[in-house]
Amino acid sequence: MNSTARRTLAAAIFAIAATASATDAQWTAAPMGATSASIATDGTLKYAYARGDYTVNGVAFADEGTDGIDNANCKVDITHDASNTPPADTESGDYKNLLGKGWYASAADRTVTLRNLEAGKQYLVQIIASRSDFTTQSAKAPDGVTSIKFGGEGWEYGGSLIGKFTADAMTVSFTVSYAVNSWLNAIQVRELGGGGGGGGETPVCTLTIPAKTGLVLQSVTTNGIAVAAASGNAYAIVSNDTATIAFAAASGYEIVSGNPV
Repeated sequence: MNSTARRTLAAAIFAIAATASATDAQWTAAPMGATSASIATDGTLKYAYARGDYTVNGVAFADEGTDGIDNANCKVDITHDASNTPPADTESGDYKNLLGKGWYASAADRTVTLRNLEAGKQYLVQIIASRSDFTTQSAKAPDGVTSIKFGGEGWEYGGSLIGKFTADAMTVSFTVSYAVNSWLNAIQVRELGGGGGGGGETPVCTLTIPAKTGLVLQSVTTNGIAVAAASGNAYAIVSNDTATIAFAAASGYEIVSGNPV
């Protein structure tokens, strides 16, 4: 063992980004209307994407460009850029512009992946599809029953497919089934709060740091914020948070590699 002391040592514990499924979500479908009131505002916005930067019904949609949606928060298996002509009486401005652009693909099933969620929290995902000349085509939710149309009688402004679910992992994936061609104008994810059978609270785990000769525990932080010990050397850490444990090394003590916790 090297006799030169290393004065500090930091060890990080990272949450595991498991993938869950939203097949048990509660799905509802409704025609889009002539006004921006069709855009959901439940809870608080987590992220929203469209073919352009728009603020509709108070919801800020970020432009994902012509190549479809694929970023750190969200991925939708759809890639081709296209335009749409909304009905003349559609509310002018950002709402009409949002319905006027989108993406498509010539395939039936599209995978939607939502990332950066928190296990135990409830979310709403809204999928918006409006294409005036796709009057016989539709999208079906993972439940295999709930569906929307993109145009035609009763669906002149397109359709809104909404799923409400409790996340059990940081990443949730599900499949939307399309008839012939897939189409998407926009998608948003909103946080509804706590959920599941845990009383609406995000799961918390207990981190116990064992004593180690030659090491002095300096601090425990999550996301840069200090965490006080719940008792002794046990710390309550919110699930999916990153905990960083900092130590001071006594003179003559060094850890060459490995995690002391």
